[in-house]
Formats: sequence, structure tokens, C-alpha cells
Amino acid sequence: MTIKHLFPLRLAAVLMVALTLCLAVVRPAQAESIAVQRASLQSDGSGWALDARFDFELNPNLEDAVNKGIPLYFTTDFELSRARWYWFDEQPVAVTQTIRLSFQPLTREYRVSTGGLQLGFPSLKDALA
Repeated sequence: MTIKHLFPLRLAAVLMVALTLCLAVVRPAQAESIAVQRASLQSDGSGWALDARFDFELNPNLEDAVNKGIPLYFTTDFELSRARWYWFDEQPVAVTQTIRLSFQPLTREYRVSTGGLQLGFPSLKDALA
């Protein structure tokens, strides 16, 4: 086999290892655990997309804090690295996404926002779904 034939296999192996590490490094929130329901890495022609779904419940203290107007921030970090035997590992991708959960008392609406996108929900359960 030539190097050209081995590169896609090696890249796929590195991506699978990175995805496994990403799933294994979930940090606890207030002594509660955040479990990964599913995660998949897909190629869309112009790049790669990570689709992950998490399962968690807010404890009563966090739920009370949101209802009093204190926003909660959920941050997902994804790092892809490629091991190299001749030099330090290469890190071609490092992405962080932050999602903000807040309550608006005037409209009695929960808002989930990321970047410039904001979505409103009538209940906390709907906002966390």
C-alpha cells in the first residue's frame, strides 16, 4: 500500500480516537453528571460536522437560579489532534461552542441562545429538550 492509501485510514482512526476522547471528557455540573446520548462525526463535502446530544437534569438550585434570572452557560469543547511520530502532535481543529439558557420574567419565556440565534420556549422542560 502506498502512503496515499494509508492516509484516509489513518485520518479516520484519528477522528474516531478524538471523538472517543471528546465523549470521555464530559465535566460534571454541580455534582450532577452530563451523559452523552449520541454523537456522530459526519463529512458534508466542505468539512466535518459533529452532532452530539446530551442528557442531564438541572438540580433544584440551578433551576431556582434560572427562574430568578441568572443565566446558565453550557460550553462544549471539541479538539481534534493527529499523532505524529516525528514531532509534537498536530491539532488542526479546536472548536468551542457556548449555549446560554436564561429566563425573561417580562415575557415569562425561557431563552436558549448561541451566537446570534435565540429561541424562546414556554417552559424550562421545553428549553432543555
